[in-house]
Parts: sequence; structure tokens; C-alpha cells
Amino acid sequence: MSEIGKWEARSIEPKDNFEDSTLSVFEWMKRETEGVDERLKWSMFVQAIAAYSRHELCDGELVCAPHVGYDIESDNHYFIFKQKNNGATFVVRQAA
Repeated sequence: MSEIGKWEARSIEPKDNFEDSTLSVFEWMKRETEGVDERLKWSMFVQAIAAYSRHELCDGELVCAPHVGYDIESDNHYFIFKQKNNGATFVVRQAA
């Protein structure tokens, strides 16, 4: 699994129920994750923040902490950022 590389943010329809299938970034950082050590987790998170921040619709005010999910098909993690404004939701993942 390669988690270093270019990351991209994509705006999707506002979502509210992603907490059921993801972890807050704080919970994820505390957990042991096979093949992903703490330094790699921080690197991934920093890259995800940077990609989110570059998105033209980003206003930087979040409703909650970013969340982390795992895509079993691509064998990669992704991040979800949800803004306060109108619930704009962003999925940030490593570019293909």
C-alpha cells in the first residue's frame, strides 16, 4: 500500500451519516493500523489537509473533526472533511 503521492479533494453532495463507517482522525491516529505507522499517518493527514485547502470551495470551517475511511478496493485510506456553511462535504484521497 503506497500512501505517499499526490492527493486530490473532490466536493460531493452534503453527507451526514459518514460517522457510522469511518473514524475521526483522532481515533484513527490512536489505533494501530497494519502497514501504516504513526509517521505515515501524519504525513497522509497533512497531505489530505493540503489538498482540501486547495479546493476552490474550501472555506476552512469544519462541523467536526475530519474522518478517515478505508477503501478495500484500492487498499487506501481516504479523508472526509465537512464544512459548517451548507454542509459541503469533501472526500480527499490519493490520486490514481
